[in-house]
Amino acid sequence: SRQSFPTVLGQLTQSPPLHSLARVPPQDNHAQSRLVQLLSVFLQSLVRARSAQIGDMAIEIQSFCIGFSRVKEAAALFRMLKAQEGA
Repeated sequence: SRQSFPTVLGQLTQSPPLHSLARVPPQDNHAQSRLVQLLSVFLQSLVRARSAQIGDMAIEIQSFCIGFSRVKEAAALFRMLKAQEGA
């Protein structure tokens, strides 16, 4: 069966991808940055399209963004979420 974006997003944020990015070996820094970029852009597109309700996952996603704030896409996602909070 086909899952909705919110369901997929929930599974994504509660599954190894978000947490395992922090455990990528230091020698794979480029690979880690690339994965963070891709995940951040994907989450941005879901938020923009309003395909997913962030709600309860906002803190987890913001924590991810703060942890990888050196990656510009993660920083942009964080700013987008904060702007939505204020709106």
